[in-house]
Parts: sequence; structure tokens; C-alpha cells
Amino acid sequence: GGSATSAVLLGWRLCWRQFSILRYEHRIERTEHEVERLFVVLLRHLRLPLRDLRQNAGKLATLLRSRQAVGATISAAESDSALDDSVNSSIENQGLRLAEQINASAADLDRIAAGLVRLGKIRKVQPEMEWLEMEPVVLRVVKELESAIDLADAVVEMGDLPDAVGDPTLVEQVWRELIANALQNLSPHRRGKVRIWGWEEGGRPLYCVQDNGIGIAEVEVEKIFEMYYRVDPASKRQGLGLALVRRIVEKHSGRLWVSSTPGKGSQFTFSLAKP
Repeated sequence: GGSATSAVLLGWRLCWRQFSILRYEHRIERTEHEVERLFVVLLRHLRLPLRDLRQNAGKLATLLRSRQAVGATISAAESDSALDDSVNSSIENQGLRLAEQINASAADLDRIAAGLVRLGKIRKVQPEMEWLEMEPVVLRVVKELESAIDLADAVVEMGDLPDAVGDPTLVEQVWRELIANALQNLSPHRRGKVRIWGWEEGGRPLYCVQDNGIGIAEVEVEKIFEMYYRVDPASKRQGLGLALVRRIVEKHSGRLWVSSTPGKGSQFTFSLAKP
């Protein structure tokens, strides 16, 4: 009897150790995949502002050389000052435009770097869990975004919001990003409306942020959670907010998903840890 029990215990321990090893290997593989994807995305987004910087710097250098050549030609020909002023003004205007483009590209690089810092902080932070009365949290965020709401000529409607357990700063950031995202994607063809509500399911609190905006195409529904992804490539938005939201929600043992109809609006739903 004793030897049989020992054998069972030994077998159980070996199985558990094997399971732990497999789980650890899976975590390493998932982390490596995520890091690899981060570098691919980062390099892809760095190339555009770097290319613009290089091209515009080259154009500015060519323009300055042209100005020197024109200045020398005008002086040699002893042309009238009106022509001289006209040429100089044209060159200066072109130079200013190129300088502004270079500055914009540098700002893009700075935003990318700042975004990486934010991502790094979220990855490292350990949530300080405490009981949260959710309604005051959301009201505080709505108050903070009041100017953006007015600018969008939108209305924000709030329903019941169950309390939850979470990190106050991180959960507030989730609400800020989701509500701001809704405001940024409203339709120009109707009055913007953002609805916020929640409920409990299986003892777990769930929350929704719904808008009547432009919606998201089906092929882009999962892509919007990728780092630096923007539905409109020409947009100056960083394309990082939803990626941050997903990471924060996952740190709370929750889940984030979206349902959307192009032209009608989107609904973001997320869950938090059980109280």
C-alpha cells in the first residue's frame, strides 16, 4: 500500500513538473513572438519618418546651395533689388516648408519613442488591486474629456456600472482611452453619441463603451489592437491607445473585445477580475 501510494505521488509530481515546464516554455515562446512582432512593427513605423527626414534634409541642402548660386549670379549681373528680393523670398518660403516637414518627422519619432516608454511601463507594472466604485471613476474621466466632448458636439450617456476590483490608475486609463477613441471616431453625418454601461456575469463585472460613429471594417477588427496600427494611415494619432487598453485589461485577468458595423458604430466590451 505504501509503495503504491508513493508511486502515485511520484507520478503526479512528474506530471506536474512536466506540465510546469510546458507552461513555462509556452510563456517563453509567446513572449519571444510578442517581442519579435514589436520590433517588426517598430521598424516599420520608424522607417517612414526617417525616410522623410533624410529626403527633406537633402532637399533643404539643395535649396540652400541653389540660393547661394542664385545670389552669386544676381550679384555678378548686378540685377535690380526687386528681383533679388523675389528670388530670396521664394527660396526662404520653400526652406521654411521643408524645415516644418523635418520638424514634423522628428515629432513622429519622438511620439514613437514616448509610446515605447508607455508600453514598457505597462508591461512592468504590477496592478495594486483595490475595491473600485466604478461610477465616480468614469465621471472623473468624462469630466476630464469635457472639452473633447464639446468639440465633437457629442453626448455621453451613462447607465449602471457595477463596482470592481482593480488598480485605480490603470482602470481609469482604460476608460480614458476607450472614451477618447469613441469621440475620435464619430461620424460627421449625425450627432455623436457615446453610451457607457455595465453588468455582472458569472460574478465578473463587464463594461461597454458604445458609439454611433464610423465603425470598423471586419478585416480591421483585430488589427486595431496592434501597436501603432491606425485605420487611417494619414492620421497623426499614435495608434497605441487600444494596445495599451488590452494589456491593462489582461493584467486584471480580464478580456477586451469589439463588435462593429461600418457606418453605424462600434461597441468595446471589457471584463475585469472577479471581486
